[in-house]
Amino acid sequence: MNLETEIKYIEFSQQYQDEINDFINKSMYQFIHRPYKIREDVANIEKHYIKNGGNFWLAISQKNKSIIGSIGLEKREHSGILRRFYIQEEYQNQKIGSTLYQILEEFCRKNNIHTLYLTCVKI
Repeated sequence: MNLETEIKYIEFSQQYQDEINDFINKSMYQFIHRPYKIREDVANIEKHYIKNGGNFWLAISQKNKSIIGSIGLEKREHSGILRRFYIQEEYQNQKIGSTLYQILEEFCRKNNIHTLYLTCVKI
């Protein structure tokens, strides 16, 4: 199976809720050394992202049916905030992040979101 057919890109699905929490915590610890904890936005993606007009997408490995990437869009009027953009380390530099970002950009165009902000933390 090549990488293009191995990866499935989906909008948030409740069936992945527990795995999303684990994936985000592992990613945050690995990349920016943040401790594991319940993150309010990730614990309730439907309420925090989708009900407000944003969205949340996942890259899923078809081989092992696990999350290998995520990206979220928090909507505020005609602006959006890019959140929770992580790619599992062994899948980086394989255009998975680019594909997730393109999905987010297309959503912004279709939903009249003109400005996109990125949240960053000081390490």
